[in-house]
Amino acid sequence: GDCVSPRVPKQVQLEDAVALYKKILKYKMLDEQDVPAAEQMCFETSAKTGYNVDLLFETLFDLVVPMILQQRAERPSHTVDISSQKPPKRTRSGCCA
Repeated sequence: GDCVSPRVPKQVQLEDAVALYKKILKYKMLDEQDVPAAEQMCFETSAKTGYNVDLLFETLFDLVVPMILQQRAERPSHTVDISSQKPPKRTRSGCCA
């Protein structure tokens, strides 16, 4: 039982990752000038060794959180503040006025 595994070559080349990124942008009808550059979004990671995994999640976090905050700011609030409401004026009505 030799536990040493041979070095595995990269399974995806950077050029292929960049090409896929650009293909996705085209499919989503996004302009390359309006999104992060492919070189910023395509980088090598390894789940086995943990290489660049933190960077992957930090990058996603930096991209997703601002979009969530913007969406929350743009939609109307689902709460109603009743503390600032004045009670309705009582009026007498009916036969006993």
